[in-house]
Amino acid sequence: MSEAVYRVSLYVLGAAACVIGAMIFLVGPQQTANIFVAALSLLAPQAVPEGLADANTDSELRFYSVLWIACGAGIIFAAQSVANRLMLSRLMLVVFFAGGVGRLLSSFAAGPPHALFVILMWLELVVPVLLLGPSLRIRIPLAPELP
Repeated sequence: MSEAVYRVSLYVLGAAACVIGAMIFLVGPQQTANIFVAALSLLAPQAVPEGLADANTDSELRFYSVLWIACGAGIIFAAQSVANRLMLSRLMLVVFFAGGVGRLLSSFAAGPPHALFVILMWLELVVPVLLLGPSLRIRIPLAPELP
């Protein structure tokens, strides 16, 4: 994977995190999930996930959505100068992966979630691994630019 493909992948990942985080923040977790389930239903009928609209869950997820936006922004920032911010991009991918591990732990502790969240979990576990490996081939300049 070339540096350009890695950069584009980071931009896509970062933008997706920012958009999803903004959707959760602005319209709420239940509406955001409903939108994505409607898209999934184009492939196969899906039940609407429940339990995202109660006040505690809504409050908690809107709080965490800001952190999701910040993670996306960090990924986009790293993508702007991949060679000079390679360690930051790798750190952001590890954070993304850790979120997937959290979903995996939840599925063991509380049972399997809605199919939407299973898909998200697998994306969060697989995409960082797919990107971290090729990032090892990118050369870090001897004198990195200052941000």
